[in-house]
Amino acid sequence: MDMTTGKVHEINMARKLSLPRGSWVVFDRGYTDCQWYQELTEEGVRFVTRLKHGAVIHPGAKRRGRKSPGVLEDRKIQLKGVKGTLCKVRFLDGSTGEEYEFLPNAPGIPATTVAALYKERWQVELFFKWIKQHLKVKSFVGTRLRPH
Repeated sequence: MDMTTGKVHEINMARKLSLPRGSWVVFDRGYTDCQWYQELTEEGVRFVTRLKHGAVIHPGAKRRGRKSPGVLEDRKIQLKGVKGTLCKVRFLDGSTGEEYEFLPNAPGIPATTVAALYKERWQVELFFKWIKQHLKVKSFVGTRLRPH
């Protein structure tokens, strides 16, 4: 854990991470930064995030494969500020009726896997929300795991 003032945005801390090639990172729209997306991609780090509203994209070809339940759109895109091809996955959560737009940088990952990865990220958010609501934690000590 790195303590900062409330004025330091999380993306500044994320940029400092040293993620090994082949890693997967799943993060929310608060980390939208095209330069960081480019760096992750060039370093061989795969990610899934949600597409920010108003993002400037240029649609490409639909990705091949069988369209799974809940998948409304699955195509390659160009995102302004990022070299290379990303993907856009629009997904309808059947249990909530919510529609999501995901942005993975791994063209070989199935659309349903993209949605499942993001759903698992949300479980971590719910866990921390539960901790804040139910435990009287005055301080928290942690370490960032580093690969060997």
